[in-house]
Amino acid sequence: MTTPKKEPITSSPFIKRVRSKVSASISFFGGIALLGGLFLLCEYAVESLSLSFPPALIGIAILLLILLIIGRVPKILQPATGFLLSHMVVFFIPAIAGIVAYITLILAFPLALLLSIVASTVLSLLITALLSQKLLPKDIDNE
Repeated sequence: MTTPKKEPITSSPFIKRVRSKVSASISFFGGIALLGGLFLLCEYAVESLSLSFPPALIGIAILLLILLIIGRVPKILQPATGFLLSHMVVFFIPAIAGIVAYITLILAFPLALLLSIVASTVLSLLITALLSQKLLPKDIDNE
């Protein structure tokens, strides 16, 4: 009489789900740690070199270079960047609070503010259109 073989506990559906969630969490927090580390590195570079340049813009430039070299978002950053992009609206809260803080200045120069907003928007759209025409493939099917 043979006894049936028991499957190892690691093959149970619960363990597989837990492993999957732990792996996804490690990947997410690893991406967040890399982005935070990049920001701290840029902050240190700006402070130590006495640059009058925002560290976030240096970090964005570095990320752009990585994206251009690799040609895609690095796999370790994908979970973190997906989450951050899906919650992008939260990043506008400080800008809205800044409007309230500088309301007297805004009311003092409304025309200059309006012109600068319109000009920067048109310039951004123009640059985006030109870059997308240069970088996107020409053989996209219009179905």
